[in-house]
Amino acid sequence: MTVHRFQVPTPQIGLAGHQVVDAGKAMASSLPPPGRLAYYTGLGALAAFGFVDWPVAAAIGVGVAVARRATGRQRAGQTRTT
Repeated sequence: MTVHRFQVPTPQIGLAGHQVVDAGKAMASSLPPPGRLAYYTGLGALAAFGFVDWPVAAAIGVGVAVARRATGRQRAGQTRTT
């Protein structure tokens, strides 16, 4: 019996350890705070299990994000003028 071995070339990423850590920190900084992340995760779970349709869940998520952003800007404007 003859066994043939094949070598498949694989690309080398070539990232150093600190680059991977920096990329992880950058990704973590773009995530919402844990409370909001749990909210959006729960909303996604409701849509995944069929309790809420996907378009409705997306509209709720976008609406909440826009409302929070508007509220945050309004509060920031009040602290600057005071």
